[in-house]
Amino acid sequence: MSKSLVVIGAQWGDEGKGKIIDILTEKADAVVRFQGGHNAGHTLVIDGDKTVLHLIPSGIFNDAKCIIGNGVVLHLPTLIEEIEYLESKGIDIQSKLMISSQCPLILPSHILIDEAREKSLGKNAIGTTGRGIGPVYEDKVARRALHVMDLFEKDLFKSKLTSLTAYHNFLLEELYESDGTDFEDTHKEWMGHFSKIKDLVVDSSKELNNLKLKQSNILFEGAQGSMLDIDQGTYPFVTSSSTLSGASSLGSGIGPLDIDGVLGITKAYATRVGSGPFPTEINDDYGKHMAKIGVEFGATTGRPRRCGWLDLVALRKAVNINSISQLCITKIDVLDGLDKILVAEEYEIDEKIYDTLPAMSQNRFERISPIYKEYKGWSGITSGLKSFDQLPTEANILIKGIEDSIGVPVSLISTGPDRNDMIVIDQIFSCKDIIIATGSSPFVPKGISCDGRTVFTSDEAVKLEWLPRWIAIIGSGYIGLEFADVYTALGCEVTMIEALENIMPTFDPDITKIAKKTLIQSRDIETKSNVFATKITPGCPVNIELTDATTKKITENLEVDAVLVATGRIPNSKGLNLGSVGIETSRGFITINDQMRVINDKKIIPNVYAVGDVTGKLMLAHTAAAQGVIAVENICGNSKEINYKTIPAATFTHPEISSVGLSENDAKEISKKDNFSLGIVKSYFKANSKALAELESDGMLKLIFNKDSGKVLGAHIFGLHAADLIQEVANAIARNQDVTQLATEIHTHPTLSEVVEVAYKQAAAQIK
Repeated sequence: MSKSLVVIGAQWGDEGKGKIIDILTEKADAVVRFQGGHNAGHTLVIDGDKTVLHLIPSGIFNDAKCIIGNGVVLHLPTLIEEIEYLESKGIDIQSKLMISSQCPLILPSHILIDEAREKSLGKNAIGTTGRGIGPVYEDKVARRALHVMDLFEKDLFKSKLTSLTAYHNFLLEELYESDGTDFEDTHKEWMGHFSKIKDLVVDSSKELNNLKLKQSNILFEGAQGSMLDIDQGTYPFVTSSSTLSGASSLGSGIGPLDIDGVLGITKAYATRVGSGPFPTEINDDYGKHMAKIGVEFGATTGRPRRCGWLDLVALRKAVNINSISQLCITKIDVLDGLDKILVAEEYEIDEKIYDTLPAMSQNRFERISPIYKEYKGWSGITSGLKSFDQLPTEANILIKGIEDSIGVPVSLISTGPDRNDMIVIDQIFSCKDIIIATGSSPFVPKGISCDGRTVFTSDEAVKLEWLPRWIAIIGSGYIGLEFADVYTALGCEVTMIEALENIMPTFDPDITKIAKKTLIQSRDIETKSNVFATKITPGCPVNIELTDATTKKITENLEVDAVLVATGRIPNSKGLNLGSVGIETSRGFITINDQMRVINDKKIIPNVYAVGDVTGKLMLAHTAAAQGVIAVENICGNSKEINYKTIPAATFTHPEISSVGLSENDAKEISKKDNFSLGIVKSYFKANSKALAELESDGMLKLIFNKDSGKVLGAHIFGLHAADLIQEVANAIARNQDVTQLATEIHTHPTLSEVVEVAYKQAAAQIK
């Protein structure tokens, strides 16, 4: 979950937000209600026990702090009723609930004005809940509302209540010809209510910002739905507050940049309570099915909800105006058994086509004709399912169609009223661009059992808490060589086992010849090549079954104290569901171009990049870092490409082995293809004064170059600080320099860099 996540309704309310918020609060430190009043109701069903909350945040049943923000208008009798009910259930309200001192108060006169106004409108009534919400928001904007903080100042509250009561009674008596309220009764009642909640009153902005400083997870709970927003909804048939994600900041006192994500809630169909536009409304058997199975009655008023097909035109607008990053679909189980399911993809209004709900007058709403896409229904049962894989194929197709149509991933699917009836689709994030950087893991061949103590990989070797007297290393690449270097230095007896014909098969042959003398032969490392370790059984001792690579016959059973499996690494690409976005892998590796863009069948997968070991390109830490920079540059609009020929590699033995650019064999093939003469020179450390002084004169540099152009093509080094020396050659390749120019550059004496200088001079001498 995001650090600060806003949960909002993406339709006309009643989307099932309460249940979702209740579930999400398991990972939340605080839940904040930021707008609306007791006109909204959240129904929770926990282990069959049904609870309806109107003001207190849904997370009250969990350990999170529950904050009623300043954007909420409070009806104290309702709040106290909820507090007392929850306390009867054993909920510790005093330690969990906080009420903003800036919440406006709903008075009895607000409710009377709301009811009288609706009655006066007759058939043009908005369809409010009659709870006084609109009138109190009017008073708030007109700067005459009473707030919770006013109750702490008895004289001030009495004075303001006197004025407001007089104003309200004037409206009731003179405009609506209705009875007003009694000041004394209201004053006494509300001061009595205040005594029960005063210890819960806080500065909500301060509390939230303190939580932010502690890196707390904060959940913002919206009421009603996006299409009921006072500014962006189906005006005038809207509520009196802003129901959008942006209101979470205004209604709580936290900055807008502190909001990390927005989760939109939508039913698998659509409902609306009260009057107002509802383009996809149906009154046929399908609508009756939804109403009956979905138990579509308002949690607050008990009024039956109007039912209709899912409206993606309205949903797209909700996505846009809320910056919805993830979607939750509720009540998909209500669609069980339907032979077909319709989804409104577009509107036709006055012979024009709209794919998102436009701003329009009240009259134009009446001229909307939805354009539907039909999906096949399913006969299976989704109710109570908890795994995405269990959903009927037709339901999967519907969900994928919704995702594709609105451009937002579905991360949660509710399959019933109980909080446990939920499918959670993990690790779904919405973003413009994606970089896949999942790395790699050690490869363990079949037949080898790792216990992490006697048989282990390089990942476990660095954490080993004991030192084996005799260790076998499977593989003689850079990982095997580096650990052989370490173990021999620690006094261990080492046996290296290689499946290919020769030890160190991935290194330059000339480098291998000289390196073997120092790294293997001088250290009495036993080597076995052209054999497979077909079976390794952990224990004390560890048993290794060796099989001839040519004849496939068992040749030997070796017993050692420990085995290091150093047979390479494999990409971490399983379980990423890459196929869903058209990405195919080769042996698990993701194919990319030189801009780090993922490609499939030579076609670019838009907005998806991959870097590091998962690409199989020079599986080195500095390669991954360079790829990451290239990917970000291209995401930012700067066209950049990587040149792998300029990236050096190093094996950190003593002495080191390093390389950059082309191997000798690759260079020979390219020279034949491109018709140029190939040059190769060798420079030895035994002729270098610094190496002699350091008593490390075993070493050689092999330089590969184009004799026609003089361009440096590659280099391979074994010797003291080879990993540092290779960088000079790497830079020369990157700058496309030729050896005649490089040979004139002066190197410090006495330094190891003179080994490189000598090679440049030898190569320059061969240029015609």
